[in-house]
Amino acid sequence: MINIFSNRELSILIWFSIILIILLTSKSIRKGLKPVFSALFSRQLVDVFFMTLIYVELIILVLSIIGFWNLDFLKDSIYWFVFAGIPLVFSFEKVDSEKNYFRTIVYDSLKGIVLVEFIANFYSFPIAVELIIMPIILFIGLLQVFGENKKEYNQISNLLSGLLAIITFTMFCIMLYKTSQNPSDFLSVKTLKTFTLPIILTFATLPFLYSVALYSLYESLLLKMSVRLKKKKHKRYFKIKLIQKFHFNRKKLKRFENELGLEPIMKKSDIKEVIKKFKS
Repeated sequence: MINIFSNRELSILIWFSIILIILLTSKSIRKGLKPVFSALFSRQLVDVFFMTLIYVELIILVLSIIGFWNLDFLKDSIYWFVFAGIPLVFSFEKVDSEKNYFRTIVYDSLKGIVLVEFIANFYSFPIAVELIIMPIILFIGLLQVFGENKKEYNQISNLLSGLLAIITFTMFCIMLYKTSQNPSDFLSVKTLKTFTLPIILTFATLPFLYSVALYSLYESLLLKMSVRLKKKKHKRYFKIKLIQKFHFNRKKLKRFENELGLEPIMKKSDIKEVIKKFKS
């Protein structure tokens, strides 16, 4: 079982276990984590999590049927789901707030995820070295994130960013050298699949991400209108009319929400008039 994991993965597991033990044995920390866990395990988030899991499983099933995926890629798929898939889906609120959001996702998948997969899969240092390197990289990364949010620490943040880049580049060069000594292990169909799997999973998840964002917007709009729509039949009718009008066009639906006035809604004809006034 232990051979499944590389030295880098083992070092991460060891440090994660140490941190988890410290957190669980401290009463004050446990108390502070209660509201965090309450939020994480809310009904809405749990529903989204399981829907995402089912969707990704369906993608993997399709990849398995066409002969691309097998059990050798289970670990890579789990990595992608935990470190890329879940954060990706739970960032659906950024769809409106960030320009060219989907283009950014594609760019990040090409730039970041593949590099992480490469580092995780193709070469790791002896376990003692990994146990030293991993917390240092994590510590520098956390300090950099903290510095980016404080203007007075921008210079320190830039310095840490450069230091992190040097460490990463050094590790990358060593890894390339070690890999070049056994090119047959690297130049294979499995390697190509390992590179492309996270990209395929990311691209395939974009429609689901859009669907989650669209559903969330419909629910948000209906919640706002629930005060004005007293009768259940009017709420149901309003929902049907919204879907008939906007279908999958989230951009127009968002604009409709922003332009929605405070006209009184007493009957179905009022709902028709409110939606009819919107100029698409």
